[in-house]
Amino acid sequence: MFSSPKILVSTPDACRQVLMDVEGFINGWPKAMVALTGPKSFVAIGYEEHHRLRKLITAPINVFDALTSYLPFIDRTIRSSLKTWSDVSVDAGCEVEFLIELQRMMFKIIVQIFLGCADDATMHATKHNNDHRKKWPYEEARLKVLSGQLGVPRLVGMHGP
Repeated sequence: MFSSPKILVSTPDACRQVLMDVEGFINGWPKAMVALTGPKSFVAIGYEEHHRLRKLITAPINVFDALTSYLPFIDRTIRSSLKTWSDVSVDAGCEVEFLIELQRMMFKIIVQIFLGCADDATMHATKHNNDHRKKWPYEEARLKVLSGQLGVPRLVGMHGP
């Protein structure tokens, strides 16, 4: 990070100019992330291929009818999670780590939408940890992979002329 010049932008107009420049803007993912996810993953492919694949993957779920069909499941999942959090905090007398539990709940919803099954077996197979007091192992790994050597998040870069 400190071995090459960097430019930081913070105003909305400057951010828009930098982030919307398709030709000059490049992905700034750490090499460890690309090695971990593979050369054909979303973080490693070029803009055109990424855009094409994103449209292909999100088209079936971005229509109104498809999203509406998930509302009952999302409602049940949120209600169930709130009840579980309440029971854990009252019965066990311990605190609930809101961010972790929120991530857990959202993960269940995402698995249901993309894989079509968010039952207990699927959650277990995807390393879903039912212990409400522990952090997910892959959350810790994700944070380590995305951070730089000094623990500073890496910045995306721009190629000059």
